[in-house]
Amino acid sequence: MIASAVCSVTGSGRCHGANAVTILSHVRSTRATDYLAGVVRAMAPWRRDPRVIDLSHLAHQAIALSTTGTAR
Repeated sequence: MIASAVCSVTGSGRCHGANAVTILSHVRSTRATDYLAGVVRAMAPWRRDPRVIDLSHLAHQAIALSTTGTAR
């Protein structure tokens, strides 16, 4: 359920969650990073869903970029 809510597809074929992560990845903000980490934790029960896997990977890259200045 949460996977489809977070990853509902936009008209461009991109996941709404991916769009949100992309926007947050351009912001250097502890609040934004904490929010994104919280979203990833909230999706843990669905961690085997391919949409959640993709979004979590993207989110972790954005968090790494925000906290270290480089993506891992």
